[in-house]
Amino acid sequence: MHRHYDNTSGLDRRQLLALGFPFFFWRKRGIRLEGSKFDIVRRGRSTRRYIHIHGNEETARQILRAHMKTHSGIAFLVEGAKRNVSLDGGILDPNRMFSRAGAERNLRTLNPS
Repeated sequence: MHRHYDNTSGLDRRQLLALGFPFFFWRKRGIRLEGSKFDIVRRGRSTRRYIHIHGNEETARQILRAHMKTHSGIAFLVEGAKRNVSLDGGILDPNRMFSRAGAERNLRTLNPS
């Protein structure tokens, strides 16, 4: 089957593939978010996402890494050994940020000034 495509760049198909090839397989292995660095573990194709947010919970990190060896999805694992995260000059506990009341209480407790 012959497919027609619009080639307005003047490059042939082989040249286009050669230009895009390195970027096709390149993916970030880590990201930085407000001073916290996360390792990214990918496996297969899935819409599932996992996040490990407390650096001091080593068992949770090990379990998530083991899980990703047999299950598809993307896992974001915080690097380091701190429980709390520095954010905009303050400190917060990520587990206390899922409701407005919890977030406010968490921010006031950890950042009295």
